[in-house]
This record gives sequence, structure tokens and C-alpha cells, in this order.
Amino acid sequence: MTATYPTNPIQLFFYQAVTNVRRNARKLITSMIAVVIFLAVWQLLCSGAKPPLPPPTKVLSDTWELIINPFFDNGGTDKGLFWHISASLGRVAVGFVIAGRNWFRNYHWQ
Repeated sequence: MTATYPTNPIQLFFYQAVTNVRRNARKLITSMIAVVIFLAVWQLLCSGAKPPLPPPTKVLSDTWELIINPFFDNGGTDKGLFWHISASLGRVAVGFVIAGRNWFRNYHWQ
């Protein structure tokens, strides 16, 4: 028995999506288990008296408003995560441009 592939583009798209999910399910489950174990160990190590770090449940509860509303802007530095992350990525991009320009200037023309 040979496999038949759908000819309709929509059916083909879903067929490929299901095939990719099946192919990568083991990797996904392994990664999810690793993350759960990491969070459980972190929670256990930081749940005693005067822990060096806050447990992940406290981090999540303290930052929940920032996570669910990343686009707020109350002026000054009171902004959502999107604005802080975009500013940081902008600084990284400027650094790469400066480094690339210096490399090009110093090594390309010799």
C-alpha cells in the first residue's frame, strides 16, 4: 500500500503540519519535561527561610501585570516589557552596526 498525498493546498498544509508535529513530538515532550523539572527544583530550593532567589511562583505573581500587558506606556520609565525589550534590541543592533563598520574599515580594505 502506497501513501497518497493530498492535492488540495489546504489539505496539504494540514497534512504537513500534522506530520511535523508527529515528527517533533518527542523533542517537544522532552523539552517540556526538562523545563518542569528545572522549575520544580528552583521552587524547592527557594522555598525555605531567606532564600537567595525568589521562587518562580513569586516571580510570576509579581510580574504578571507586566506579562499580560506588555504595551502600556505611563511615561518615563514606567513602560511595558515590549518597550523595554525593543529598546534593548535596538541597542544591540547599534552595537552590531558599529562593530561591523569597524571590522569593515579595519580589515576589508587591507
